[in-house]
Amino acid sequence: MHERPFLLSILCVSVFVYSTVFAVILFFGILFIGWVTHVANDFISPVQYTKREVLLFCSIGFLLYILSFFGVLLIWRLKRIGLILYILSASLIAGLPLLIGFGSYINLSIMTVLVLLFLAFIGKINQ
Repeated sequence: MHERPFLLSILCVSVFVYSTVFAVILFFGILFIGWVTHVANDFISPVQYTKREVLLFCSIGFLLYILSFFGVLLIWRLKRIGLILYILSASLIAGLPLLIGFGSYINLSIMTVLVLLFLAFIGKINQ
């Protein structure tokens, strides 16, 4: 069995925390959907979203961050399928909000950098 590089360990722990924080935020967004819809409509977006649309956004985001977490968990175990799961989830986390006009180029940049950092260790990640 290969040993995980120290920098890959730091990257994995950082993304575990990042994914967990956003999954928890989105989970509470699901629980308090009425308040989140109110805040989104009154303070964040010029577009008025329904509770159903916000619930869909929070639910998909929650599932994608959970997928991201499990992808990194598999990368932690040096499994290449984890890299595929992480790249898929990171692409969807960054891309889907941009498609509906609710995205952020900052988030896109962060996810791109994280994917590139993980790809830098592709030689150390087993099949």
